[in-house]
Amino acid sequence: MEVLRHPNIVHFIEVYKTKKGKLCIIMDFADGGDLQQKCKEQRGKPLAEAQILDWFTQICLGMKHIHDRKIIHRDLKGQNVFLTKKGIV
Repeated sequence: MEVLRHPNIVHFIEVYKTKKGKLCIIMDFADGGDLQQKCKEQRGKPLAEAQILDWFTQICLGMKHIHDRKIIHRDLKGQNVFLTKKGIV
């Protein structure tokens, strides 16, 4: 994760294990929450198509950057798609 530098990938800072063996990853703060949270906030109202396409494009660009480096993201889901308040994925 240290080598990934892309506008649509949250910057990795450090990783450590707790005394109980939990793996903790410290990354930049995404002040807009995650995609799952954003969808729940809609309470059944559809998101604007333009917003969906924008986020989808950003996700694809980030994933392409990862895949170009022969890395597979094995846990892609709404909870792991982080947003900024400016709408950057």
